[in-house]
Amino acid sequence: MTEVGGSSSVGAIVGGAIVTDGNVTDAIVTGGAVSGGAVFGGIVVHGDKRGRQLGFPTANVSVAEGFEIPADGVYACWVSFPPETARHGATVSIGDNPTFDDVTDRRIEAFVHDLNADLYGRSVLVTIAARLRSMVRCDTLDELILRTKEDVERSRALLAGAVA
Repeated sequence: MTEVGGSSSVGAIVGGAIVTDGNVTDAIVTGGAVSGGAVFGGIVVHGDKRGRQLGFPTANVSVAEGFEIPADGVYACWVSFPPETARHGATVSIGDNPTFDDVTDRRIEAFVHDLNADLYGRSVLVTIAARLRSMVRCDTLDELILRTKEDVERSRALLAGAVA
């Protein structure tokens, strides 16, 4: 990604196209394909701990005011935990967890690749790299685990080809 311009309306050139703050946000919010750019942040909060039970512990993000939440779906992302500047790859789910009937609110759950740390109460910034798929309901927990493994593999592959 190459930065261009000096205003907030022109942000970068991605794949030869000029990408502005507005069109990246619009594409992410509506579920469109974008090569990355949308950023949101908040605080890591406690969730239902289902991800941990399924083998994918997640950082549940309570998004801070002023950030737009992307469309429901699964995303390959970079996450950081300010004031630390290190970025970690993550597979992020945004939506109401359709496999579980008792979840009615939208949630943001980040499975941070190769990080085993207590993140509760920490600030987090999430940068979208790519949208992997829409949210789907799985009929069994085994199906959900298999789909999540595939999402994580795809996320890792996409992020490996990107500049951290």
